[in-house]
Amino acid sequence: MKYTKDMKKCSEMINAVGVKNGQSPKKRTTLEIGVSAALEILFEKFIFGLKVDFQTTGLLY
Repeated sequence: MKYTKDMKKCSEMINAVGVKNGQSPKKRTTLEIGVSAALEILFEKFIFGLKVDFQTTGLLY
């Protein structure tokens, strides 16, 4: 399932940031992982949509 992979990837990225900043890694709940993965997916789709829109209007070469 694609969303499960995205949730796991997002959770690992969040935990890695905490470790880099000298903080102890926080265990994420399923809800936090799900929400952050959903936001990541929406953001990626939004950026991709902008790119396609700019290409079709000729603003991006």
